Amino acid sequence: MKKVLLIIAFLSSYNIFFADAATDKLKISKDNYVIANYGTAIKNGVEALDVMYKRMLDTIIKYLPELKDFKTRETNYFYQFSSDLGSVSHSFQLWKTMDNSEASVQIMFDNSLFELNRINNLYISMDYLKSSAGYEKLAYTNGDTVFNIVRENDKAFAYYPFETANAEIKNGLMIKIDIVFKKSYDAKKKTERWMDLVKQVLVKLKMKSLQKYLQ
Repeated sequence: MKKVLLIIAFLSSYNIFFADAATDKLKISKDNYVIANYGTAIKNGVEALDVMYKRMLDTIIKYLPELKDFKTRETNYFYQFSSDLGSVSHSFQLWKTMDNSEASVQIMFDNSLFELNRINNLYISMDYLKSSAGYEKLAYTNGDTVFNIVRENDKAFAYYPFETANAEIKNGLMIKIDIVFKKSYDAKKKTERWMDLVKQVLVKLKMKSLQKYLQ
């Protein structure tokens, strides 16, 4: 019964913009919960949640940046829900893969709290590690938005917390940028081009708009 209440509360907390397509199923869920038809209430509640989540991701995926002189090869997303001891959680990944003669670039949005806190803890601890081989700690400011960045070889993990508590991220967004160069560069030139591409992605992000949908 607690899980039914949590699902209905979770659904009701979403902006009405996302609930339009799920209104009928949400009403059925609430009506059946009132008369203790919990199986039907859960089924329709989860289906309504699925409709709203897809609508949200169909909106957010449009915020994946385009890179100049690159052609998009793939755009897709994955998401999941879980309920454990009365707590409902959810996570998603959206990605876009682009190519040109110089490189292949995949940009991914990831809101997994495990990944966000893993990278955040790595970023914080790098000042104290005896060896950080393969990793580099960076930061980039775009207007009033500051991205902390962990570079792992040619991957960038740039993250932006929406909400934190006791040094733990409770809500936020990770932007993973994976660059595979097709041209051969020396180390200095490769780093310059890598940073140029990472900055191109970050400067095009509309984090305040994304935060409105995700927080």
